[in-house]
Amino acid sequence: MKQSLFKRLSGLVVALFIAALSALFFTNDFGLVDLRKTSVIIGVGVDLEENNEVTLTCQLAVPMPAENGENTQYAAVTGKGASVAEALNDVNVKTGFYPKLVFCKLIIVGEGCLNQDIKAWLNYFFSNEYTGLTPKLAACKGRAEELFSVQLPYGDSVTDSIDRLLSDEAKKSANVSTVNLNDFGQGYYSKSRASYMPYIERVQKDTEQTVQKKEGDSVSSDEGDGEIEFFCGRTAIFNKGRLAGILSRRQAFMFNLLNGNIRRTYVGCGEGEDAVTLSVRNCKGDVSLTVKNGMPKLKLCFSAVAKLQDYKATGNAQRSERGASDKILKECEEQLTGYIKELYGYLKKVDCDLFNVYDLLYRHNYGYYKKHNKNISSLLSVEYSVNLRSVG
Repeated sequence: MKQSLFKRLSGLVVALFIAALSALFFTNDFGLVDLRKTSVIIGVGVDLEENNEVTLTCQLAVPMPAENGENTQYAAVTGKGASVAEALNDVNVKTGFYPKLVFCKLIIVGEGCLNQDIKAWLNYFFSNEYTGLTPKLAACKGRAEELFSVQLPYGDSVTDSIDRLLSDEAKKSANVSTVNLNDFGQGYYSKSRASYMPYIERVQKDTEQTVQKKEGDSVSSDEGDGEIEFFCGRTAIFNKGRLAGILSRRQAFMFNLLNGNIRRTYVGCGEGEDAVTLSVRNCKGDVSLTVKNGMPKLKLCFSAVAKLQDYKATGNAQRSERGASDKILKECEEQLTGYIKELYGYLKKVDCDLFNVYDLLYRHNYGYYKKHNKNISSLLSVEYSVNLRSVG
């Protein structure tokens, strides 16, 4: 009898437990966003007005019933205020929904914000518990509000399109300098106070500006009388949170080779009929600092395995079954070394410690840093090294 009663009670407890879980499942969102009552923000643009008022542009994903054919539509809503938080609250007033940032994956900072300490416009995102530190960060030419207003073909959103251009795959091929909030914050708070982010340009095709197409990867849209393309190949660099300069496509590419975890990319070498393209893999960039006899030396090194991918010369003079010839490798090494020197010269000119000299000294040679931190740049020497090995 006791055993039979126990079995019955056990069955009743299990049934009640299942009923309770079912009730929770159908009545509680477990912290998920109720799409009918909350604005789902996937991208944010920040602009600064002449009166220092902030304009916040939010790109919203609007779920649609399946019978409408489109699962999701996109809308852009702007809010204004003295701070990012106030501007976001203005979005709430205009939409009637409380905007959450849990799904935000892209933050674009307009050109007007770049001449002040940019952290003033990022503080809200750093401290917001819903945002996290994973959204990608980028600056743009002109206003971020105008960037989000572009209508892309096939119903694609600006956020998704730019997010693809800043993908890990593009980063690992050295085509873009992709960073997120966490990456930017680490550079901002380092002893070097240097940070960077991709710089997005919007260019209309079939105009004199089309030459900028060479500056990076692109995605197309239709606007006005011509097609619009986004380019993310250049890089905005910051000193103490203020814009120090914008790297050219070539300078940004070289910085990515030295700084990033590059999987495989292509390097052009030579001109005219002598132009060749090398496929390089097993890339290894290295930035190191040593102090010898009281003098600091910065070493900028790059090595990779190279293979001849394409060439213009007729005949088989340039072809090598085992990869690129020694002559081609040497010429390409010299060319890349020149690019590194150009990059370092530009960084020195705009006073941006993007190679983290001060931070490296602080962490690995604190005594020297403490004694010479005010005149390190005048004492520093630079050594360059590029080593390309033929495949096979």
